[in-house]
Amino acid sequence: MPDDAPRPASPTMRAVVYDAPRSLAVREVPRPVAGPGEVVVDVDLAGCAVPTCTSTRAASSPPSR
Repeated sequence: MPDDAPRPASPTMRAVVYDAPRSLAVREVPRPVAGPGEVVVDVDLAGCAVPTCTSTRAASSPPSR
């Protein structure tokens, strides 16, 4: 299949899930569905800086305003 060809829709997708302080896991989750006035963005690659993803404060506290 060419890189720019549409992919068949699947009812699930792989996602990185924050499931506890200092714990990220890759899981199969239901694919989101856009509601009125919303969009779903298909992300092929994403990154996270190791200190941000693994530090206790960053993983267990909401961002400061």
